[in-house]
Amino acid sequence: MYKLFIPDEYIAHYNKVLSAPVEIKQNLHVRAVPNGIVAVDIKNETFGVCDANGKFVPESAHRRNNTYRKRAVPHCNPDKVRHVDADAVYCDGGWWVRHFGHLLCEGLNRTYPILDKKYRNCKYVFVLPGNDEIPSYSMEILNLLGIPRENIICAHDSTSFNTLYVPTQATDLCAYSSCEMADICRTIADNVPDDGEHYDKIYVSRLAMGARKTFGEERIQKIFENNGYHVIYPEQLSVARQISLMRHCKYLAGCAGTALHLALFMRPGGTVIQLKRNTAVDDSVPVQNLINQTVGLDFVLVWASVESTPTGHFTDCPQIIGATKYFTDFLKWAKFKFSYQDLFVDARTVYEYNVMLSAYNKTHSKTFARRVKKLIVRLCSCWIPGRSRRKSAREFFEKILKYNN
Repeated sequence: MYKLFIPDEYIAHYNKVLSAPVEIKQNLHVRAVPNGIVAVDIKNETFGVCDANGKFVPESAHRRNNTYRKRAVPHCNPDKVRHVDADAVYCDGGWWVRHFGHLLCEGLNRTYPILDKKYRNCKYVFVLPGNDEIPSYSMEILNLLGIPRENIICAHDSTSFNTLYVPTQATDLCAYSSCEMADICRTIADNVPDDGEHYDKIYVSRLAMGARKTFGEERIQKIFENNGYHVIYPEQLSVARQISLMRHCKYLAGCAGTALHLALFMRPGGTVIQLKRNTAVDDSVPVQNLINQTVGLDFVLVWASVESTPTGHFTDCPQIIGATKYFTDFLKWAKFKFSYQDLFVDARTVYEYNVMLSAYNKTHSKTFARRVKKLIVRLCSCWIPGRSRRKSAREFFEKILKYNN
């Protein structure tokens, strides 16, 4: 079930996004590749799995929204790879392991074989080109899933194994999820020690995020707090503590973002209340919807943005939320106790937002100019081969043009 508190002109769009049930797959396939190779192609900056003859295994390509994210097929010379005398499970890697939100949504989606005793003694391989290592929070979550630290391999170059198992992705963002993904998250939550501190209602705040905080959230979260919500700042808590809180939570509220993705560790029947902090229609709603349907949660979407400069979901531009008409309608629907004085805009917050916005616009230009510069950056960098080189080129052009998303 979902409920919308948004402007009329967007209702049809979000009804279309949220009304269609997410496909929940089950009994996913795990392909065994004898003498399989985790191929890390430094030149083309891509990776995947190749068989013993160097032929690419298509099941290893990362997919999102039914399209391949890695279009380049990694080149692999079977005669020039190191060998590890063990069976292994290919778990993807890259950005999806280094970013906490993407780890939850995508980085874990090939790890479900650990739940089958057949694969308990295998190595679990994550690809991180260069000198990057698996972050400590990622390692903690993998350990909670039941993968021992000694069985986790961080591959920086091409490596072959006796048998390499390639699981089908448990999630394809905005396309499907699976029972296996739900099993992964349930297992992690069950393995977190119970510290005895439980809350039915939790509000996840962005106020501890420094420069990336959402202006105006103080007043909004205070209203939730006055109505029985326990406010937490995820950045100040251990991963295990965050998951423990989610496991016993029935109502999870907060601004759109990574913190709400912790809903993966809630129990079925709960509710996620997402406050929209920007005015762009394309945002994280499809991803959050997939998460909610994977676990079996209701969804409430509330338009809370009062920004004067439109922003997208991923942005360095300051954002501000407040007691919009839609937020007030939500409060009445949810039977929250509040006074209209609680809804007054804090003049100091608006002033701070405008100061930050002015500084941002001075550095990055106004919206139209920013879009033109964005187009120029993309056109200038799209012909450069290699993801890393393209990224470096984009950063170079952005610096020259003083443009940033």
